[in-house]
Amino acid sequence: MLSVQKIGITPLLLSRVSEGEGEPSPFVLEQAQLFRSDKRRRQYILGRLAAEEMLRSLINDASPITNGPRGEPIWPPGVVGSITHTSSIAIAVGALAEAVRGVGVDAEEKARRISEGVIEKISKQEELGWIYEKREEVNERALTLFSVKESIFKALYPTYRRELSFRDAQVTIGETGTITATLSHTAGDVSIHEELLGQVIYDPSFVITLVILPKRT
Repeated sequence: MLSVQKIGITPLLLSRVSEGEGEPSPFVLEQAQLFRSDKRRRQYILGRLAAEEMLRSLINDASPITNGPRGEPIWPPGVVGSITHTSSIAIAVGALAEAVRGVGVDAEEKARRISEGVIEKISKQEELGWIYEKREEVNERALTLFSVKESIFKALYPTYRRELSFRDAQVTIGETGTITATLSHTAGDVSIHEELLGQVIYDPSFVITLVILPKRT
C-alpha cells in the first residue's frame, strides 16, 4: 500500500506491506538465507518488498537493494530511504536526495510494554514531563518517544555513521503528532548538532513515526 506523507512541505513516499503480500525476487530470497532465524528472514523479505514498491513509484526502478556493513540498505543514487518492520508489517519510506538529507521511519506494536527503567534511559527531563502528563497514556507516549528517537538515528546514520545515545536527542511532540527534535552529540573531536522534523502516524495497532533531516539553508 503506497501513500504520500508530508512533513512540512516535504513529500515522502511510504510503502506498507503486510505478511503474505507481494512476491520477493530471487535476489531477496537469497539474501534472506543469510539470517539464522525464520523470524528475521521474514522481516527482511517484508522490508525489501516495501522498499522495492516504494522505489518503483519514486524513481521507476526496483533494482535489488544491497546491504551495508551493518545490514543497512544501500539506496540508489539520488534517493534517501529507511525501512522498519515488526512481526507482521514492514514500512519503507523514501524521498529524493535533492529534497532532504535523510529520512527515518520506525514502527512499534502498541501492545509492547515499556518499563519505567527504559523510560528513564531514553528520556530527557522535559520529555519525562510529557510522558507522565496523562497517566492513562504513559505507555503509548513512552513508546512514541522511543520510536521517534529510533527514526532520528536512522535519518542521521547515513550522514554521520555514528552510534548515538537516546539522550542525545531532545524531542517535542505536538497535539497533532508533529515532531520537532534537536540532536547534539560530542565524542572526541566529533561534534554533531542537527535540527529534525517529523510526524507521528496514528494507527490502531502500531505507533509509526517519520523523521526527516532537512536540507541546510
